[in-house]
Amino acid sequence: MNTVYIATFDMKTAMHSIRNKSSSSLVDKKMIKVGISKNFLDRKKQYENTYKCSSCNKSHVNFRNVLETSFDYKQCKELEVKVKKRFEDSNIFGEYYRKESYQDILNFLLNKIETKNVSINKIKSNNMDYSECRFIRTSKEINKKHAHHNIARWNWIENNGKGRTYGEIDLADSVYRKNIKTEKYGGNDSSINSHLSYDIKQKMIRAEKLKKN
Repeated sequence: MNTVYIATFDMKTAMHSIRNKSSSSLVDKKMIKVGISKNFLDRKKQYENTYKCSSCNKSHVNFRNVLETSFDYKQCKELEVKVKKRFEDSNIFGEYYRKESYQDILNFLLNKIETKNVSINKIKSNNMDYSECRFIRTSKEINKKHAHHNIARWNWIENNGKGRTYGEIDLADSVYRKNIKTEKYGGNDSSINSHLSYDIKQKMIRAEKLKKN
């Protein structure tokens, strides 16, 4: 199945779009990449290598949305042209756009193609798409072994029993983001999905599919 994806970046300084090619265009954290692929996992590996920093040994690309589609590759290429035409003012070069257009581009893609928005892990498993979920605190009790930052984010998700949507959790400087304490976490431009997966695995929260109006 072909894939359309949106990637964000969290590097401190701009990096070249082609590794070890100084004449290639520069990419920074104010940009997003909108791309298509016949084999997403290979593309993911390629981009993680391209945007891997030699200083911190960390990749600075994050795949925010992975859209599996029944479109053939020709239709996907035509979609790329439509995106570029529709968001011409936000296009920087190639398939790179200003980050402030992220939500509008995502909505455009979702309206144009038959797709399911999946997490990266869902390509290999049956995990639910977090972006369409509300997260609910479970009844599992907190104990002294739990880290303070984990407790803080679980209590915040509880929200008087109402839970939190993915959009709330993913907001810049949300209480959840402020309580992610891992070396690999790169701040507001980083994906929160692996941390949500951890909390679900610990059975401290659960994900529920949002009901469509």
